[in-house]
Parts: sequence; C-alpha cells; structure tokens
Amino acid sequence: MTFSKSGVTSGDDLINIMTMLEGQSMITLAKQLNIDISKSKNGQATLFKKFFANLNVLPKDSNTKIKVIRINPATNKPWESVSLCPIKLKEFELETWEQSHLKKYLNSLLFIPILSTSKISHVSERKIGKSFLWFPDNFDEAMIRAEWEMYQKKVQTGACKTFKTSGGKNISSLPTSSFTNFIHMRPKAQNGSDFDTDSIGNKIVKQAFWFNSDYIRKIVDKSLRYY
Repeated sequence: MTFSKSGVTSGDDLINIMTMLEGQSMITLAKQLNIDISKSKNGQATLFKKFFANLNVLPKDSNTKIKVIRINPATNKPWESVSLCPIKLKEFELETWEQSHLKKYLNSLLFIPILSTSKISHVSERKIGKSFLWFPDNFDEAMIRAEWEMYQKKVQTGACKTFKTSGGKNISSLPTSSFTNFIHMRPKAQNGSDFDTDSIGNKIVKQAFWFNSDYIRKIVDKSLRYY
C-alpha cells in the first residue's frame, strides 16, 4: 500500500488516512517505513510519526497529538498506560486551568488502537485497529479539571516529596491513580536521577500527567461505539 504526500491536516482527513490502514499488520507498515519497532520502547509511536511525516501531515504546530495504544480487541482493555503532557513543577504551580498545558494538550488527540490479544504479543501479531479523534466533553473536562486542581494544590503545598520504601524504591507522596478517576501524576523521566524541583525546593523525579487505565477503556468503548 502506498500513499502520496498531501499536506492534509483536518481531523476527518486524518481518520480517512487511518481507515486505509485498518486491519493491516504493524510489521507490514514497519517494513514499508524501514523501522524495527521490536527494539524500541517507543517503536509504535515512532512508526506513526514517521508515517505522517512521510505524508507531510500533522505539522509541528498542529494541535493534534498522536496516542498509540495497545488494546485487547475482545474487551477494549488497554495493555499499557497512556501518558499525557510532562509537568514542570514551578510552571504548574502558577497555571490556571484555562491556560494550562494539560487543557491545551487534551484539545485534540488522535487515538490509534493496536489490536493485541496479549500483553506480551509479538509485533508480528499486532494489527492496526479503528482510529478516532477524541477530546473531553464538558462533563469529563470538569472532572479532569477538578483532579488537575487537586494535584496543583498538592504541589503548591509541598507534597512533591520523595521517600524510599523498605525495598529501596523511590515513592512520591502525591496521590496515585487509585485516588482518582480520570488522570494522575506519576514519573516520566529518563532515569531515577532525572529530577525536577518545586518552588519550595522539594526535589522529585520528573512527573507527567497520565490517563487512568479505566478511563482509557471508557474512552475506547464510547468512541468506537459511534462508528
């Protein structure tokens, strides 16, 4: 299957492009683009970034973010977490929701489901599912905002502290996903020594917002129901 460069950027056109890939093996697309996705942690995302770059779509100033997610086709359950925007603590402390990095990030997401019957399936067994564009409706945005504000208050009051468990693992004092329904903060850093510092001086491994796994499943269920 070949594609011509188009400069297309609209959401409908992106979906039309992805419809042509639906059901195709991941390994087939990877071979076309000369990418070995089996040896890279972010191989799937890299694959589709190169695919769109070859078509001259999704320019750097595009508001649409690509989120590749492996799911169980029988249940729509995600096999992996979905990260969102990284957090710079000092900036996060001063943001308003309307101008926040997270609100802007959620403005338009292109989800590309990868159908995988098991968590450890080989890339040759994975197929491209039905892609969809997503952004939060008014209710979901209000709930996400409430959890975002909860985390902001925690950071502002010095909750970004790291302590070691008895096993020597670094743990943050921020609430985990078990305390929220939509989003949570957790590390996303190059390694355990990649730190960020809040305005008080607390040091913590660099953080990002992530979707809760149950919420991702609801997004997939709801979005694919309309097709």
